[in-house]
Amino acid sequence: MKRPQPERYNNHVIYLATLIVTFPFVAATAAYHGAGRLVEGLKSPERRRANDQRRQTRIRRSLRGLAGDHVQDPSEPA
Repeated sequence: MKRPQPERYNNHVIYLATLIVTFPFVAATAAYHGAGRLVEGLKSPERRRANDQRRQTRIRRSLRGLAGDHVQDPSEPA
């Protein structure tokens, strides 16, 4: 009868212990992101589009080296 290689057995025990220890953190992260997706899914398509347009505008402005939020006074012409 052959004995299992000790190195291989230790690696398996360490792997299982790592899974057990990290499971609560992984589950909490999944629950957090799932709740965020649920809240986002309840918004109307128009609201999601408006939020996405604002986000894309901020990103484009930051890539150009400008301030992220551009506030223009509506009384002054562009």
